[in-house]
This record gives sequence, C-alpha cells and structure tokens, in this order.
Amino acid sequence: MPSLLSSPACLTVIWFLSWSLCPSHAQIGTDEVSGVQYGRLESNVTLECGRSEIGIPVEWRHNHSSVLPWHKVTSDGRLVLLHVNQSAQGNYSCYDNSGLLRSVRLRLGHPPGLLSISCRVPNHTHVHFSWRESVKTFLPAEFNATFRGKGQEGRPCIMDITNRHCDVHNPAFWLTIHMLSVTETNALGSQSTSIHVKLHELLKPDPPESVFVKEIEGFPMRLMVTWQYPSTWQRENAFILLFHIRYKPCGSKVWSEIFTEEDEVLLSDVLVGHFHQVQVRARDEVNSESQWSEWTKQHLVGPWKESVSVKEMEGFPMKLKVTWHYPPACQQENASVPLFHIRYKPFGSKVWSEIFTEEDEVVISDALADHLHQVQVRARDNMNSESQWSEWTKQHLVRPWTAHTNPDTPEDTEPLDYDDDLFITEPKTSTMKTPNTVPGDEGNLGLVILLVLFSVFILTTVLSLIFIVWMRQRRHEHATKQELASMVKMKSIPI
Repeated sequence: MPSLLSSPACLTVIWFLSWSLCPSHAQIGTDEVSGVQYGRLESNVTLECGRSEIGIPVEWRHNHSSVLPWHKVTSDGRLVLLHVNQSAQGNYSCYDNSGLLRSVRLRLGHPPGLLSISCRVPNHTHVHFSWRESVKTFLPAEFNATFRGKGQEGRPCIMDITNRHCDVHNPAFWLTIHMLSVTETNALGSQSTSIHVKLHELLKPDPPESVFVKEIEGFPMRLMVTWQYPSTWQRENAFILLFHIRYKPCGSKVWSEIFTEEDEVLLSDVLVGHFHQVQVRARDEVNSESQWSEWTKQHLVGPWKESVSVKEMEGFPMKLKVTWHYPPACQQENASVPLFHIRYKPFGSKVWSEIFTEEDEVVISDALADHLHQVQVRARDNMNSESQWSEWTKQHLVRPWTAHTNPDTPEDTEPLDYDDDLFITEPKTSTMKTPNTVPGDEGNLGLVILLVLFSVFILTTVLSLIFIVWMRQRRHEHATKQELASMVKMKSIPI
C-alpha cells in the first residue's frame, strides 16, 4: 500500500486535487482581509498577489472597485502603486480566473520624527513632561519614556499615551541635571528624542487660589487682599512660597507692588473713589532661581466710599432717584466698564426688586407709595463674567414723595405694619428737608466777604510795591542825569 501512494500517478492526482480545492476555499472568504500592510506616503508601494503564476492575468480591486490609483501591474501579478497619497488607503483584493487570491488592507503614513518635549515642575515632588509630534505620521504609535538623574540609573516615566504626557514622582531634586528620553515607534520605524533639564530652574508653582479682594468699611484708602496656597504645592513639607501682589487704579500704567510670605495683605494707599486692578503670583521663597507662577486673574474692586444718594422725586409718589459716583473705566484691552446692580424693597419686606445698568443713576418707578424703602448698590467688571461683585453699599432708607407731608414736622419713619428688621443697618428715623431753607447761607456769606477783603488787601499791597519800585527808579535816573551834567560843566571850565 505505501508503494501505491508513493507512485508518480498517485502523487499527481493528490497535487491536482489540492490545487483545485484551494480556489474554492478562498472564494468563500471574498470580503475577508488577510492582513494589514503599511506604506510610506509619497513613495511607491508594492502589494503581493499571492499564489499567482507568471503569465496568468490577474485583476486588482480597491475597496471592491476596479478603479485603482496611479499604478502598474508586474508580470507576476504584483501591484505597484506610484507616489501614493491618503486616497490610496483601503482594502485591496487580487483575483485570477479562479477567484480571490489575496486581500490586504493598506495604511499609509510617515515614520516618526523628533518630538518637541516640554517640562513643567509645579512642586518639589512632581515633574510633568508632555510632547507633540513634529511629523504627523497618520499611524498608530507606541511611546516609551525613561527618566534619570546625572549618575543615576534610569527609571520609567509614568505614561499617558492618549494625552501624550508622562509624570515622575519624587525626583532627586538635589541633582543638578536630569535627562528624559522618549522613543516613538510605529510600523514604519522608530525615533528617540532626549532632553536635559535643570529642575531647580524649572520649578514654577501654580498661581495662588481663592484670591479675594474686599473693601474695608470706613477706610476709603484701604483694600484687603487674601488668597490660599495652590493645591498642588506641598506646604506641609516646609516649602514656603513668596507672594508678589501688584495693584493700580484703573487706567493707570504704573503698578504698586508688595512682597510677603503671608496669605493676606492690607493695601493702605489705594486711590480714593477709584476701582483698582489687583493680581497675585507666587515663587519658591528659598530657591531664587525658580520661576514665578502665572499671575492670577485680575480682580476689579473699589475701596469703600459713601457715594450713593437716594432722593425722592417731587410730584411722583411712586418714584425714587438713585445716583452714585461712576468709577473711571479701566483702560484695558477691552476698555471694560462696571456693571451696577441696584436692589430695593419696602422696609420690612423680604422680597428685593433688582435693576442692572451701566449708567451712574437709575429711577425706581415702582416704589410703594408712602413707605420707607431700603436701597443698595454694588458693581462688577462688565466684560469679565468671572470677576467678583463688590460689597453692597450701606443701606439707604428713603420714603417716596408724598403730597401730605408737613415740612415743619419731622417725619416718623418707623414702619407700623412690619416687624422684619433683618437688613436694617441705619437709624429708622429721618428728617425731611425744609424746601425754603438753605443751610449754611450765613456762613457762606461771611466767607465771601472775608475773601473779598483779603483780595482787596493783596491788590493794594501789590500796587503799593509797584509804585515804590517805580519811584526809586525815577530818583535813580534823576541822580544819574545830574552827575552827567556836572561832569560836562567841569570839562567846559578853562584851566
């Protein structure tokens, strides 16, 4: 039996049967892709047809279409794509008269290039590296990063491939120089990029957090600034930060500065009645070669000022006029102006009505007739929606105009129908102005008389001095003329 199987006739039959069964097996998987082939963009890419024989014509299809990119087919059935671009990507299938011979997916791109690596050191125990590709490869890649100090063995940098960055914890900060090496690998090759860094020079804290600037009631030249250490700074390890505070009136080009190790500072020389821009940044207090953090966002705050006036409007029992000093607009890039927020309510009520405006006055037209009203105003940078509102001004208690008010009798401002005094911060009584009385007229008249008398005295004194100087000049000229006349006479007398 073995001799029969090894005979030439039997071997020929077995070979013929195996050859004839192969096409039918390949035909079953017409839409299947046997593998992925990678090629470089802007170059020639060759695809193998498989078991095609020389001289037997084959047909190539691209994504089931007979329309192919710029190409040529060799005598052995290989497909050569010329100067390929992104449109040449896809599934390629090779057929002969018996069916499918091979199917392959083509992906095109570039080999890796050098990386652009940046380093950030937010504290003494954490180093953050990130990078971006100088060459867009269009292909999936793997990254491997190694970090080591001078004279030390390398240690892995904890990788985040999706976001293209890695982190090192607890580096040897006392070493002068460290090195990071990042290797990018894809199907077309690999490329390593190395950088040397000095951690003590790159140390740059994050900006201070929870910065708050507020006025100090009763002190029109002061502002209180408070903040917190950045959450990324290891304060418990006795690493102290030095804080730099700068501030200036809106529109000014000159900054005032304060340096401190505390987490608050009192500004005692602010410009009265002007909004101020305030910013804070931080740096390692011990390491003078470290970098300052970025500045915090600008805070626009005005010092305390009793500037709001609320008045009745004669003849209008449901109106009140609210005015205030308009702070100078900040001369910044956006030339922003403050947005004012006015709130008011009848005395004793719990519901506030509100008005928003950029002007420096507003008319309340829905006041409750014959009732005291509480009125307050605050401001905020209109362009910066993340800026803070100022503190509310003191509450003003004002009653709208009433036709039955007796100007000679002090008005009783104690509300009879309300028992809620939650927001009352001022006395509950006020006195109406007498319409025909102008306080201080007598004092003003006396001051005017004194000023006139003083002006007359000064004018008389100046004129007297001018007259005296003029008389002296005349006498001097007269004496000079007499001397000249005497000299002429002396010369004319014969000797």
